[in-house]
Amino acid sequence: VGKNSISDDDDIYQMIAHSYVNRTKETNAGCSNEFINISYVIRGADWYEVIGGMQDYGYFNYGTIELTMEISCCKYPESNSLAGYWNYNRDAMIEHLLQAQKGVKGLVLNENFQPIPSTEVMINNRKPVVKVTSLGEFWRILLPGTYTLKVIQKPISTILIELKFETRYKCCC
Repeated sequence: VGKNSISDDDDIYQMIAHSYVNRTKETNAGCSNEFINISYVIRGADWYEVIGGMQDYGYFNYGTIELTMEISCCKYPESNSLAGYWNYNRDAMIEHLLQAQKGVKGLVLNENFQPIPSTEVMINNRKPVVKVTSLGEFWRILLPGTYTLKVIQKPISTILIELKFETRYKCCC
């Protein structure tokens, strides 16, 4: 967006990023970068500007959460070092995949159990809203807590639902 702007989902981005960093076995002391703070997590806008990037496009238009992980100081590491990078990052990558299971997912259906067209779900007035699929499915990564879900069928009606949930899985790694 051309300026430092923290999204409504900054807490989610931070949780996902820290779950990755916390699973790596060690930090790479050989990589020094003035922009990386002690937690090894940085917001993209604080690092360098990208105009017209797919991450912003996907987030603003579809609510997708996308992160970039830089796992090497070297832009083009030698092929014989790839196994080492895999071993270093394996547990963190598995933990990263499991983050998609945190949050809320469900179906928005009418009284005949059919999907309702042109429906969106807004959670605690966060933007972007979640667009419901043609099958009535929706999902959103969230931290544990209490949330108000607003189901919006444009332009007809709005339904409010309060939901409380806790984290239900532990990583096996």
